[in-house]
Amino acid sequence: MKDILKVGISNISTPYNYPTAMAITEHIIKASEGCDKITLFYNEYVSAIAMKIRHVDLLPRKRFLDTLKYGKLYDMTLPDKNTANPALYELYVTSNLWVALLNNAASEQSARMTAMENASKNAGEIVDKLKLKYNKARQARITIELVEIISGVAALE
Repeated sequence: MKDILKVGISNISTPYNYPTAMAITEHIIKASEGCDKITLFYNEYVSAIAMKIRHVDLLPRKRFLDTLKYGKLYDMTLPDKNTANPALYELYVTSNLWVALLNNAASEQSARMTAMENASKNAGEIVDKLKLKYNKARQARITIELVEIISGVAALE
């Protein structure tokens, strides 16, 4: 049995842009020749505290082009259907990939924002605890000095 996963793309540099999505699409199209199914997995932004892993099944090139044979989208002489339909397939894959990249970026930024907010809150709590310890130690030191002064005065009397 052939490998289920043909191509895995990760660590795409940010910020994302549409030409990057087009370049990845070219790679996906070349790698998916002869495949029955193309599936994109990405994190979908739900809210500031939630995201879900989503997968989208894309039509392979052959099925996409076969589907277009039965639908008359427009009346065209130049360029003919044979040159326009492959471009539509690239647009189809690229637009789905672009949506996936943008959702993934929104989820990542949301997770980063939540993590930084929690880290700031935790740091504030640590600072408050350290201030309390410092003030207790300072008060203890002042109390000891006062006791020593009072004891010294009492000894002189």
